[in-house]
Amino acid sequence: MKHIIVLPNPHAAHFIHPSVQTRDWRTYQYSNVLNTLQDHRDIDVEVITDNDNKLSQRVPMRKKFGSDIGRYANFFTLDNELFMIHVGDLIQEFTSDLLIHYASKGVRAIFILQRRTCFEYIFDNSPIPIFSMGSSSDSLAYNLRREQIMHSKSMNSVKKTSVFFSGSARFRRHLSSRIRSSISDTVITPLEKPSEYGRIFDKSPTAFLSPDEYFEKMCQSKIVWCPHTAPRGSDDCHLVTSREFEAMCLEILVVKPKPGIIEPEPRIAGVHYVEVEDHNLVDKIQYYLDHDDERKEIAHNGRLWFERNSSVHARAKHLFECSLNTIRNG
Repeated sequence: MKHIIVLPNPHAAHFIHPSVQTRDWRTYQYSNVLNTLQDHRDIDVEVITDNDNKLSQRVPMRKKFGSDIGRYANFFTLDNELFMIHVGDLIQEFTSDLLIHYASKGVRAIFILQRRTCFEYIFDNSPIPIFSMGSSSDSLAYNLRREQIMHSKSMNSVKKTSVFFSGSARFRRHLSSRIRSSISDTVITPLEKPSEYGRIFDKSPTAFLSPDEYFEKMCQSKIVWCPHTAPRGSDDCHLVTSREFEAMCLEILVVKPKPGIIEPEPRIAGVHYVEVEDHNLVDKIQYYLDHDDERKEIAHNGRLWFERNSSVHARAKHLFECSLNTIRNG
C-alpha cells in the first residue's frame, strides 16, 4: 500500500518568506523531512506539497492568538489524517482546553520539537497522543545536507578550544567561574541577553555568535558542556537544553547532567556522553581533556546514537511510524 503524505505549501499566507528565517518557516522544515522517506526502499510513500492550499482549510485556528502555540505550528496529513507539528519553548501553553480544541478539529497526534523539552506533565491527560522528536536545534534538525557538511567540518577542524558552552548559563554562573578558574585555556562568559545565540569559552567578553559562527566555534572544540537550565516561572517541569544533539552530530564529547527527556533509545553515561554533577564537573572535564582516546571513543558513540535517533532520516521515520500507528490504533 502506498501511503500519501501531504505537506503544507511553504508559500501559503501563514508562512513568512524563508529569507526571514522565522520559526514559522523552520517549523515547516521539520515536516519537510518526511520527503526523505521517498529514499527508503522499505517504505512505500509518496510525499506531495499542498500547492492548492486545501490542507490549510483543515488546520484549526489557533486558540491563543500571539502565542507560541498558534504561531509556531503547522500540519501535515498521512493517508488523509491530520497531524500537528509544534516548534517552540512555551510548551506550558498546551492546556487541557487547547488540546481538547485540537482534538475536536481532527488532529490525530501532536509532535513536539523544541530546544527546551518540558512536556512530560501533559502526557497522561491529553485526549490525543503527544510525541517527542528528541530534536537537535532548528539549524540542524531539518537539513540533511547541513548535518553532513557540519559533521565533516568538525572531523577536519583543529580543536583549538577545550570547552564550548551550549545553552543558557544564567543559572550556572558558579559552575562557569569554577571551570574558568580551573582550566587554563578556557574562559566561560555566561549568556546575559536572550537575543544571543551562543557564546564561545574564549577571552572575549562580548563574543556574541550568529548560528554559523556558533557551529564554526563548536567544531573547533574538544568538549561541549550542556548544563540544565531552570524553569521559567513554572514548577510543573524541568527545562533542559537539547543542544547537546548538535555536539553529538558533530562527534564532539558531550558533558551534561543526566538526560531529562524521553528518548527512544536511552543514552548511556560513559558510552554516549559523560554524565556530571556540579561537584565533579571540572574533574570530569579535565579527565577527558587528558585522555584523548577515551574522549574520541565516547564522542564517536554519541555520533552513532545521533544517526539512529536524531538525524533527519531518523526523525522522518519516527514521524511516519508514530503517525501510522496512531491511525491504526484508532
